[in-house]
Amino acid sequence: MDGYGSDFAAFYDLVLYGENSHEADEQEILFMEKEFLRAGRRINAVLDAGCGTGKFLVPLARKGCQMTGIDKSPRMIDETSKKLAQNSVSASLISMSIEEINTKQLFDAVICVDSVLCYLLEKEKIQNCCAKMARALKKGGIFIMETWNLFANNRLLNRENTYVNEDGERRAEIFEKNTYDEKTGILTIILDVNARDKGVSYALKHSESLRIFKFEEMKEMLENAGLKDIKMYSGYDFSQASLSKGDSMIYSGIKK
Repeated sequence: MDGYGSDFAAFYDLVLYGENSHEADEQEILFMEKEFLRAGRRINAVLDAGCGTGKFLVPLARKGCQMTGIDKSPRMIDETSKKLAQNSVSASLISMSIEEINTKQLFDAVICVDSVLCYLLEKEKIQNCCAKMARALKKGGIFIMETWNLFANNRLLNRENTYVNEDGERRAEIFEKNTYDEKTGILTIILDVNARDKGVSYALKHSESLRIFKFEEMKEMLENAGLKDIKMYSGYDFSQASLSKGDSMIYSGIKK
């Protein structure tokens, strides 16, 4: 099922980030560039696994990377394509799940951000997918993954929240409810959105479930996938990995 189908994909950036067209900021791109240097090789061909609306894909394409983006949602791919055209850059875009990665092309870098990997829920599936992404790397290539640090933000769990995002003529009234099951480790987020664009109203519904692992658990899976020299951070500012602070859990490893 395409969880970002219908009209939700068109309002994705507005609902999540409060703007009609969102992309990674300067610090986030600087982080990628500095981590790319760790590979000790020129990073040219980059696979964005679960590219969404092109948050990282578009600015990295502007930087000159040869980007390939995959996402299981055709509508999210469409949104990325629009952004590429608006920025006069190009990339190869493919509608497919990260579980389907079986490319003959090898990449200098693979990135998988915004908790994409955690939608698989089961540890075995996540481990298998890590192995597939590692196999898509050239020897010495670099893999970068990011998930939300729910452990440092547990005050946001098991609560309801209502907020409004506006950008120009577009407006989204958002009701969010999330629940966290400590027994299964699964976070479920439900969004009910009343959106409006140029006088037209849209009633949007979206739900998603994620399973986010602690630093050492994920590090072990990445090592089992064939990665070495794994670095862990709590943010794109290179802050030390911590379960008590930071919005992100970021991992960077080199293909053996």
